[in-house]
Amino acid sequence: MSTNGPFLLTPVLAPPLASDPGEGEDASAGATPDAAGSIWADALCAAGCTAKSARQSVEIQWEPVEGRLRYTATEYVIIEPFGVTLAPGDTLEVRWIPGDTGYSTGVRPQTAA
Repeated sequence: MSTNGPFLLTPVLAPPLASDPGEGEDASAGATPDAAGSIWADALCAAGCTAKSARQSVEIQWEPVEGRLRYTATEYVIIEPFGVTLAPGDTLEVRWIPGDTGYSTGVRPQTAA
C-alpha cells in the first residue's frame, strides 16, 4: 500500500487494461497526466460504477482531476464495484498507476469549513 497526500491509496483488483503507460502518459507520475480520455478512465466510466444509498442507486458521474477520477458523495453511500463507503462530503479518488494490476483508490474526508 502506498500513500499520497493526506489519504491512503488502496489497490483494488480490476481487470488489467494496460501494462504500459499509453501515449502521452508519464509512468513516473504515478497516474496519467489527464484522466479524461485515457483507456483506464474510459473503461471505469463504461463499467457503470454506482453509488448505493439506503434510498437509491445512481450511476456515478466521474470528474477528471489531475490524472484521477473523483466522485464526491452527497449522502452516505457505498461505491460499487469498489465496496468503498463514503459519508456526505467525502471524495473518492480513483487512478491507475502504470504497471499495477488494478485501480488504486483513496478517500478524502470532508474538510471542516
